[in-house]
Amino acid sequence: PRATAAPTFPNNGTAAVSSLGRRMYQEACVSCHGWSGTGELTPLATLTGAEAVNDPTGIDVAKTVLLGVSRARYGAQAFMPSFADAYSDAEIAAVVNYVNARFGAPSHVTSAGVASLRTKRH
Repeated sequence: PRATAAPTFPNNGTAAVSSLGRRMYQEACVSCHGWSGTGELTPLATLTGAEAVNDPTGIDVAKTVLLGVSRARYGAQAFMPSFADAYSDAEIAAVVNYVNARFGAPSHVTSAGVASLRTKRH
């Protein structure tokens, strides 16, 4: 899909985290999820209104970013790669907080929280 400029939205976190989260979203997420969160390639990529982004703990979104998604749903295959090896704990925490604040309920995921989830996946 054609890249578009990011719209502005209220800052629900610190400026540094929001800036990093926005950059991470632009680099890794926007091509599938879009700036509106409605799924650019498939409705399966819709974030807006999703239960996971409305969880203020941010755990489901963090696990999804770390583990990825590969499953059949609604007669279609949903796929999202794991970003565990591509990004640091701080980067993943920032993008999770950005996604939740932008499309659901603000979360306060930390680097330490992401590190803990990483150790639980093995």
